[in-house]
Amino acid sequence: MPNEVDQVAKEPEKDDSKESGILTDWSAVSGEWIPSTHGSNGGIWECPTLIELPIDGDPSKTKWVLQVSINDGAPAGGSGMQYFVGTFDGKTFKNENPSDQVLWTDYGADYYAAVDWSGIEGKNGEKYWIGWMSNWQYANHTPTSTWRSSTTLPRKMELTQTEEGLRLKQTPVSLKTIRDKSEKISYENKVISGESNLLSKLSEDTFEMIAEFDVDDMKATEFGFQVRKGATEYTTIGYDVATKQLFVDRSNSGSFDYGNNVVGKHDGPLNALNGTVKMHIFIDRSAVEVFGNKGETVISDQIFPDPSSKGLQIYSKGGEVTLKSLKIYPLKSIWKR
Repeated sequence: MPNEVDQVAKEPEKDDSKESGILTDWSAVSGEWIPSTHGSNGGIWECPTLIELPIDGDPSKTKWVLQVSINDGAPAGGSGMQYFVGTFDGKTFKNENPSDQVLWTDYGADYYAAVDWSGIEGKNGEKYWIGWMSNWQYANHTPTSTWRSSTTLPRKMELTQTEEGLRLKQTPVSLKTIRDKSEKISYENKVISGESNLLSKLSEDTFEMIAEFDVDDMKATEFGFQVRKGATEYTTIGYDVATKQLFVDRSNSGSFDYGNNVVGKHDGPLNALNGTVKMHIFIDRSAVEVFGNKGETVISDQIFPDPSSKGLQIYSKGGEVTLKSLKIYPLKSIWKR
């Protein structure tokens, strides 16, 4: 990250340049950026993105967010992204959090070098971006053909006020147009205890799932789903009640070796919202993306199960939990045949 010099654009003098939106006249200015001693310093910083985001849908209240990719040193191991919230006057960005505070953009192993769309905003000034879904610890060895790695779903970015302070909120763009509505599955107010057979008849490898759990007065210590489940393999997406952590555990997701530097279980903090924990989950043939509650905690991971592993199970540990609602939408291909 540059500390003293960066490039900024000056307003073009010619009207035709203004109309075209092309900035042609650039000059070097002296400026101070956030020191690389802030946040996490487990590896190199690269691919910075500086954007202004609204707070809780109010375009009159905004803060600047500096996103930085870091390799290595992310929470899951290897590549990842962190962010800083502060002010920017066109020359200097100032981090408003303590210098040793680390805010992770995504708690999974596979979200890196995300880029935002220029000139595209939501109605309240929200921005949209997309990330590289891989990790330099194993990017050259993933067992896919005839391609290797992919991008994540596009996400809308804004800020939200939490008990801990301002935090990034990411929500996936809608996939309603490719939902197979004829195959939609839904449940309400089901009590889950142990390894439930509620979903035992389902067999899917590409689907969207929206689940809400009631965490008031429950006895469970953990609950969630096992996805892409086969005879011996599965990926767990769950919530640890005691630690208040949303997690993805791919320790048993397949035979691929992610290396010693990347842990098998990836978790991030998630407090219940009005007594409810919400999981918005997207499953693809080699990808898992999980958005907790309103998108305050996100986990993105590649998985490489056997193609025949298409089972789905809901579970609880330590006692019962109430599934308030569950909607499952099989997803159709975006490719025209």
